Amino acid sequence: MMNKRKNQSRKPSFLKSGKINSESKIFSVLFFCCLLWFSNIFLVTCYLPIANKEGLNVEANQNGTSTPTVEFTPLARYPSNKTTRGLGFAMRDNYIFSIIGYSPTIIDVSNISNPTFVAEYPVETGRMNTLALGDDYLFLGTSSGLEIINISDLANITKVGQCNTTNPVRKIVLQGNYAYLAAENNGLVIVNITDPTNPFEISSYKTNIDTRDIVQKGSIIFIANSNRTDSALVVIDVSDPMNPVKIGYYENSEYPEMFGLSITVNSSYAYLGTEEHGLFILDITNTSHPHLVSHFYGNTEQPIGEHGNEEIVSGTFVKEQYVFESGGATSLYMLDFSESANPTLIGQYSGAYLLYGVYVHDTYLFLQDVLLGIMILNMTFLDTTGRPPGQIIAMILVPSLGVVIIITIVILYKRKKISSS
Repeated sequence: MMNKRKNQSRKPSFLKSGKINSESKIFSVLFFCCLLWFSNIFLVTCYLPIANKEGLNVEANQNGTSTPTVEFTPLARYPSNKTTRGLGFAMRDNYIFSIIGYSPTIIDVSNISNPTFVAEYPVETGRMNTLALGDDYLFLGTSSGLEIINISDLANITKVGQCNTTNPVRKIVLQGNYAYLAAENNGLVIVNITDPTNPFEISSYKTNIDTRDIVQKGSIIFIANSNRTDSALVVIDVSDPMNPVKIGYYENSEYPEMFGLSITVNSSYAYLGTEEHGLFILDITNTSHPHLVSHFYGNTEQPIGEHGNEEIVSGTFVKEQYVFESGGATSLYMLDFSESANPTLIGQYSGAYLLYGVYVHDTYLFLQDVLLGIMILNMTFLDTTGRPPGQIIAMILVPSLGVVIIITIVILYKRKKISSS
């Protein structure tokens, strides 16, 4: 008898009467529904890594296959009404700067789907190859050197200075009071730009032939060297701009005739784009001795190094663990470099005519094409099933929310029915 009373005393108060209290029942079911809802949210956050503020760090395909997990959607082209080249690229706020046709042009992209003309510096001949953006000045690489224009007043853009190099300038890097020029047969040319109205050459370093691209990391300049009889990559120390010194290089014994077209670096790696040989990823921890980490060649129809193949890596852009490569006459490749020894193709776009370069801002890509001008794409990350992450979230959360609502309605209806009886 005592045991029976003890057992009864352990019962919750709403069970002692022999029936379940309706308020407690509602509370219990709603508590269960809340657990269901929050468990689904937890599932979503575990399934999809949280995207960073620029929307790039979403789960990519890590299975070593070339199945695309990124989708590219064309948004706009500038100019939209004619075919012309778009060479060189810089961006500040909502404005992009590029050579459209022959003229340096400023374009408003605040409405990304409808880029609009702002201003230009008219040029009537095909002399412009590239550009770099300073504070109030635009530095232009021409067929014969460096030109500087003042863009502080967009209604009155004026030329303020120039420095001749006798050879075309393919790339400009600005650092402090100096402009570093990739000047083809003149090699690396260093120009003092302290006074933009009077720029002058202070030194140079000549490679054996065509210097096509350069990039700077601290006091080191990396040169993509377009010469089949010399190193594809040359490393120059410019800690003393008056006396640039070669301190390293990279050659590939398997492909001795390859030459460099483009170069990009980040903290530990250099991404060397070549003609007919693909993209070479190099470890530059020791800048004097770059060594090969991995190699990507996207042309599945022609062998590596075959003369005339379309694997022309004329431009690269690196953002976080992703490498964007203008990897052929018409193709853009996006690689995941999370595993340095095994870059994985996660996206490809083949709607260009002849790509020259690529620039990435947030989830937007700006492609420079020699015939289609500036092409603007949006990239959407997909999960491994091919669905955008937003669809996965909806597929998990919406049904569970529906269950919560239906159960709540049923309980409230029954409660009302019981109380009315």
